[in-house]
This record gives sequence, C-alpha cells and structure tokens, in this order.
Amino acid sequence: MILKPNGFADASLIRSYMRKSLPDRKSITSQEVYNVRVRALMLMKKIKAEGKTLGSFYFKPDIQKQLFKPLDEITHDFLDEAAKSAREIFYDYLNDDHCSFKLFKYLEGLAAVDVGFTYNISQNDNGKMTGFAWMTSVMRSNFERYHSVIFLDAMKRRTNVHLWPYMSVVVVNDLGECQPVCESILMSEVNEAYTFLLQSAFKMCPKVKPLHIKVVFGDEFFNEKLIQTSGLVGAKLFYDHYHLVLNQEKLLGPSLFQMTKVLLRSLLNAASHDKFLSIFDAILTKFPNYPKLNELLNKYAKIEHMITVYSIDSTEGSFQRRGSAPSEQNHWSVVSWIGDNFTGELNQLLMVLLERHSHKCTLTHEKLNQLHNEQKTMLYQLKKDIPESEELKSAEMLNKRGHDMFLDIIADSHNYLYKHSDDRKHLIYCVGHESSPRIFKSLDERCKCVDSVSNMKQCVHEFVLTQKF
Repeated sequence: MILKPNGFADASLIRSYMRKSLPDRKSITSQEVYNVRVRALMLMKKIKAEGKTLGSFYFKPDIQKQLFKPLDEITHDFLDEAAKSAREIFYDYLNDDHCSFKLFKYLEGLAAVDVGFTYNISQNDNGKMTGFAWMTSVMRSNFERYHSVIFLDAMKRRTNVHLWPYMSVVVVNDLGECQPVCESILMSEVNEAYTFLLQSAFKMCPKVKPLHIKVVFGDEFFNEKLIQTSGLVGAKLFYDHYHLVLNQEKLLGPSLFQMTKVLLRSLLNAASHDKFLSIFDAILTKFPNYPKLNELLNKYAKIEHMITVYSIDSTEGSFQRRGSAPSEQNHWSVVSWIGDNFTGELNQLLMVLLERHSHKCTLTHEKLNQLHNEQKTMLYQLKKDIPESEELKSAEMLNKRGHDMFLDIIADSHNYLYKHSDDRKHLIYCVGHESSPRIFKSLDERCKCVDSVSNMKQCVHEFVLTQKF
C-alpha cells in the first residue's frame, strides 16, 4: 500500500503500517513518515528500472528496516537520488488536498503584519514552487549600508524535511558582525538558484543596484559568467581561500598536499604578479613530475586574478578579506540555533530562522547601546581634559569604531614626514624609507595604497598630507 507509483500515501496509512513493525512505545514522527515516502519512491524507481512489478520484485527480508532508515544514513553516492525523490514527494505533498501546507499563508501573514517583511517565490516552467527568499526591514537596512562586498554560499547540511539547501547573501556590518541580508530555501544549489537569490535581494531592496556591488566572495561553484548573468557587471569575483585549500588536499592527496601546502599558501598570498610567478616556478622546479600538481597550478594560472592576495587588496571595497568566512559563520549560527536534528517543514524552518534573526537584532542592539554609553563617557572626559582637540571633534562626529580608527591614524602619522619636491609634487614617506615615498600630484588626489583602496577610507598618507594645508 505504501509503494504507490509516486511514493505518496496518506500519513495515517503509513503510520499504521509502521506501527506493525515498531515497538508500541516508539513514537512515530513526521520526519520518519517522510523518510518512508522518499525511500518508497526510490524503491519504486529501482523496481521500474529492473523491468519488474510489485508482484514480481523480490523484497529482501529487511525491507521494512530499509524503508524506515533515516535519510541522513544514505551514502554519498545515493544522496542526489534521495534529494531528487524528496523533491518529487514535495510536489505531491504541495498539491495534495489532504495535506495542510501553510507556507504561502504564513508568508502572506508576515507581510500583512509587517510592511518591512518581503518575500519572493521561485517557480519552474510548470509553475511549481522551487524555493522562496525573504528579507526583513533590518536586513534591508544592512544591505543598503554594507553592500560593497557580499558573501554567497549554500549550506548543504539538512535543515528541513525536504532536504532543500539554505542559501543566503551575507554582509559584514561596522561592528564586524556577519549579517544575512537575504535568506532563502531553494530546491538545489544550481546557477538558477543563485541568480534567483541575487535578483530577489535587489527586488526587495530597490535602493541597492547591481552596479553598487564591488566584490563577491564565494567558493569555486561560482564563475565570472554566473556573476555577470546575475546582473553584477561591475563586481569582481574572488574565491574563498578556505575552500581553495580544502580542494587542494582533495586533488593532490594527503601526502603531496603536506609536501606542497606551504608553497601553495604562499602562492595564494603573493603580494604581486612577479611574486606569484616566482613561487609558481619554484613549485614546478621542486616538484617536477606530479601531474595532479601541474593540473592545479595550470588552473591557478588561469584564475590568478581571482585568488591572489594582491588582486584582492588592490580592489576597491574588498576590505582585505580572504574569503567567505562570514557565510560560514552565518551557517554555523543557523545550525547552532535550529539544532543538528531539526527536520521541520519549510514554514517551521522559516519561523525558527526569523526567531534567530530577532535574537541577532537584540544582540546587536545591546552592543550598540554599550558602545554608545562608552562614547558618552569618553566625550565627557575629552571635553574636560582636551576641549579644543582633534580627538574631541572626532568623538563628536564618529561612532566608537570610527573614532578608534581615527586615533590609530593619528598615532601612525607620527612615523611619517612630508616633503615638497622641486617639481611641485607632494611626497609622504615613512621614517627610514625615504626612497619609497607616496607621491601626490595635487592635494585632492586619492592615495593608491591598499588601506585607502580596499578599505575605502582616508589612509595615513592622506591624513599627513591634509595636516600640512
């Protein structure tokens, strides 16, 4: 009875059959019922592939045990098939009149009570839902303020009964906190899913345009074509160093990876193109007969502009990041909040994730209050001790983090000197390094140093120059 051609049967019917095979005291969860549905569909496909019927197929004695086996115990080889079967079950579940699917009503209700909550639903060519994305007012505010660099990734760990991955767009605020600005649950990690996620983010936050994004960090699933088709024509894509190192070990194997990892790390951290070539040649000279290593190096040569430190740090708005660590931090935050064994419906997952979002907002608010109180105390002391100082002006105009950065520049500026050259250029050099000054042709020229370009702020060279006039 359970083995219907589409793997779908009424939950009460499945429970009744499961009850015959389980101890009376064992409770039957909705996740276990769903597991049976998915495994039944997978078994039906196997029967069909062998050209047999339910009557002619040989069922092993432990068939009940196999049907009741949790989906997370599926080996990696069969994981894609399980996810595919789960999607088919979901379509039946969504369109079955006997089942109560509350996601759409839940989304509509949230939007009705909070005008800041917006959502977008993805559909395939047949009009069936393949995922949804949402954004709150706080997410929108963070996206509007911190959108110059974004981090993209999908979490393949199971977070819902349908095995759909959680995907998000993440930014870092001025407190150094990773904040998701658009979250989604989508059927699979494919190009169309990321395109939908990004387009949803811009649709729900119209003040941020695709051209405003300067840098995108992600793993090697992405390519520049995907970024371009998503509308980010002005953004540069960089690969996450953490995932690059993981893939090095997978390709090279443990032994060769251990021998080459220091040089490979130096290759990624190259401070210039010449340094990259020098390390590249050194690796080839030291390890000449390793095809897998040659394959990796040839690949790196083609994507040098997407992996090297000097490329990242010379890009406006990169903030000298080295990868998508904020996305990984967000993933672990999701897992720690929902728990390792969470297997709820999509609407239940959405509810829990919104609770997490509310908790994160509370923590940020508490931190801001603490910093505000520290700033007030500092202002009082500065007005009392040095009332006409630059430090006081900074404290009155900037937040705590901005003021601390300004104090660091003031302290660092004592190590620099100014010189006006014979050809009317302005030279700023560090004491002891007179031979390599920063040269400004005019007072309004921006510095080209890493701090000024990647962090998009006034650097110590510009500060010293402006203090002279």
